[in-house]
Amino acid sequence: MSNVLHMVHLDILTMKPYLKSYLIMFAIAVFIAITNESISFVTVMITIYLLMMSGTVFSVQEKNKLDRLYSALAVDGNTVVLGRYIFTLLHGVFAIAASYLIAAAMAVYNGGPVDTGEFLAGAVAAMVLMFFAAGMQLPLYYRFGYTKARFACVAPFVLVFIFIFAAEKIAPNSVYDILNRLQADMTLFAATGFALAVLLFIGSYYLSLRMRRRGLQI
Repeated sequence: MSNVLHMVHLDILTMKPYLKSYLIMFAIAVFIAITNESISFVTVMITIYLLMMSGTVFSVQEKNKLDRLYSALAVDGNTVVLGRYIFTLLHGVFAIAASYLIAAAMAVYNGGPVDTGEFLAGAVAAMVLMFFAAGMQLPLYYRFGYTKARFACVAPFVLVFIFIFAAEKIAPNSVYDILNRLQADMTLFAATGFALAVLLFIGSYYLSLRMRRRGLQI
């Protein structure tokens, strides 16, 4: 397990030069929160952005041929892939944490409490989205590499962003009705979403192991 954590740490160090991009994302999220006032919307948007950012580590790996480094360090494929999955998962955790900080700041500014129900609905939706999207894109990155797979991996995020933004603008009442229904039965929604997320992520992990082996053979 310590080797897996070392891989996660290595991925974090690899993305350190992109810290400015993460800070820009946080600033944009604050602006969206001020203009939109829907913390669930902000949570999903941050998650989408961070998921797109998390794929950048594959670009760095490809350009700098880090697979040779992993081989030199005698790191097995399971450790590399599991570390990358945990690294990606941390982006989702960071998205939720950042969203809560923004929600708390907005609550203090507006002189009211944090809408816990809406925040939890957004957090669960964001995690399900993250597991589903990451579960689809990671095997593609391992099979085809960042350059070949990046457009196919980014396209779903762009479509989701456009759909959510359009729905928020065209039919905001419908969006809020859906959120209210989810909040009314949050336990069932959270349990179902979490179960699906775990199954998708586990299946994706094993698929990535196979795709990585095939990718290294090209």
